[in-house]
Amino acid sequence: MQTMKPASRTPLIAMLLAAELLIAGMVVYSLRGGHLASGFAGLHSAGAAGDFVAKTIAPIAVGNAPRVTIDDPDSGVSITASTDGMVHVKDDTYFSGMMWGTHGAYPQVKVTQDATGVHISRASYGGGWFSVMGDSRQHIEVQIPPAATLAIVHCDSAEIADLSGGTIAVHSDDGHIKASHVSTDSLQLDTDDGSVEALNLALTGAAPLLKLHSNDGHIRASGRFPAGGNYDLSTNDGHMYAELAPGSDVAIDASTSDGAIRVDGVRQRQFDHGDPASGTVRIGTGAAPMRLSTQDGSIDITTNGAE
Repeated sequence: MQTMKPASRTPLIAMLLAAELLIAGMVVYSLRGGHLASGFAGLHSAGAAGDFVAKTIAPIAVGNAPRVTIDDPDSGVSITASTDGMVHVKDDTYFSGMMWGTHGAYPQVKVTQDATGVHISRASYGGGWFSVMGDSRQHIEVQIPPAATLAIVHCDSAEIADLSGGTIAVHSDDGHIKASHVSTDSLQLDTDDGSVEALNLALTGAAPLLKLHSNDGHIRASGRFPAGGNYDLSTNDGHMYAELAPGSDVAIDASTSDGAIRVDGVRQRQFDHGDPASGTVRIGTGAAPMRLSTQDGSIDITTNGAE
């Protein structure tokens, strides 16, 4: 008698995996604003977004202290200092793999210059997509003169380093913001969702301004906070870290709705009032106001470089 061999489970497993990928892709696509009924027939290799090839952008001569504005809500942005008095823009966006649901060509970065400065922008992409065994990156790299005034109106995330002299204001729609080794008299960083970090700051001028805010993420700031300034750090949900270098002169108004307040690693139990905690910590003569506020998270304050 001939023995029957059990059926292979490989095709079934492959089908189940494919179905899971399809369902997951539909969810991602829907979250990006896509319409499933109109896009289902668009399964293809690469496609409108996948065929995107970033154009080379020529540098723009701007002098030592231009104003640079960036508006690209879908891209992460990296900002560093140029050394030649020019603005350099590189779009390193790419798409790969099987993509479904794309609508039209993905927009190129547009760079213009007028009397008000240099403007770097990309139109918001109206379509959506998901990829099967693919990858994508939406990102631009920008080099600007160190003393430039920088205004990022919209971005997905931002990293800024080694600027010196100009004011800086950044808003992220959906990602973290990090500024490091920056010298400025005005730094304002705000994100709807993500962490905000301002590290190794050199705050200058007679009345320096620092304002950091996140709707959902931790806040970290380190540097010297001199007298005459105004410093406001807040998050709706996240831990707060303030690391004050020697020479800082502030009166810290610290408050949390759910967490502890620690100074140089020691919990300040006199600030505990049930679940919320609040109190004032003076560094130096307490000449400049510093507000540290979180709705959900602890606050750690390190004074004069103490660990």
